[in-house]
Amino acid sequence: MPVANDASLNWKGKSMHNGTWFAVLCVAGAGVLAACGDSGSSSTSTTGTSATTTTTGTGGSSTTSTTASTTSTTGAGGAGGSSTTSTTSTTGAGGDGGSGPVLVNNCDEATAVDHTADLKVQIDFGGAAGFKYSPPCLIMKAGSSVSFAGDFASHPLSGGVDGTKDPASPIKDTNSGNSASFALPSAGTFGFFCQFHQAGGMKGAIFVK
Repeated sequence: MPVANDASLNWKGKSMHNGTWFAVLCVAGAGVLAACGDSGSSSTSTTGTSATTTTTGTGGSSTTSTTASTTSTTGAGGAGGSSTTSTTSTTGAGGDGGSGPVLVNNCDEATAVDHTADLKVQIDFGGAAGFKYSPPCLIMKAGSSVSFAGDFASHPLSGGVDGTKDPASPIKDTNSGNSASFALPSAGTFGFFCQFHQAGGMKGAIFVK
C-alpha cells in the first residue's frame, strides 16, 4: 500500500480545515439573514379612511396605513349640530298705496247712498235714530243742499273728520235748535260728526259731485 507524502497530506488537511470554516460561515450567515428578515417588518396604522402604501425591499416589508377623519354636522334636531331658519314676514293692509277703500268718517263712496237726483236731502239724528246719523253716508250733486234734524244741544254738529273740525267745510258748528240747512255749492268730500259722540261712531260724510 503506497504511503502518501507529506505534501499531499498537508493539502488535504488544509482543504478539510477550509471546508469546515465555510460550513460554519454558511450556517452563521443563514442565521443572520433569518434574524434580519424577522426584524425587517414594521407596520404603522392610523385610524381613518383607508389609504394604504406598501413598500417591499430586502430584509422585509413595511406597510403604512393612513386614514382621514370625517366630521359630520347634522342640523334640524340632529346630534352635534344645529340648524336655524329665520323668516321675516311683513303683512300690510289698507296702508298707503294699498288696495283697501279710503274711508271718511267710516264712509266709503262706493257704498254711499246716491242722492244726486235730489236737490235737498234731510239727515236725521238722535231720538228715533239713536246715536247715529241717518243716512250717514251719501252722494249729492254740487248746487244741492243738506239739512240736519235733531236735538243739537244733545248732539252738537261740526264739519270735519274723526273729531277734527274743518273750518272750510260748508257744514258749520251748530249747538242749538232742532234743524239746520247747509248749501253744497261745489264738489268735494265733506265729513261731519257729533262733538260729543263721534268716538262712538256718530259721524258721516257727503261726497259732492
